[in-house]
Amino acid sequence: MTYSSHAIQQKNMSAPVHMRPQVRFGLFGLALTLLVLYVIQTSTLSTKGFDIAQLDSRIRELEQENQRIDFQIAQHRSMQSIQGRLTSLGMVSAENPQYINLGGSVVARR
Repeated sequence: MTYSSHAIQQKNMSAPVHMRPQVRFGLFGLALTLLVLYVIQTSTLSTKGFDIAQLDSRIRELEQENQRIDFQIAQHRSMQSIQGRLTSLGMVSAENPQYINLGGSVVARR
């Protein structure tokens, strides 16, 4: 009985591939591990994206609050506001201030 090389090749290609059970179990375990890691990574990324969106929203809120506070500071520093508060404290403006001249312009001597 002689087989041609073509017949041997066909027989090898059509024969089912048998793997050892340990190899099959190892490949299945590897595939399962990769799948679990992929799911974990995907859920972590989506959670991080949600956290970033919330932090961006909080940043916008704080920026608006800063602008509101800056406006209030500017209002309290205005001359009208200062004069109103001085009047409410019972202070009056000096009508005719008098200054004392101590003579000379030297502040300190050696």
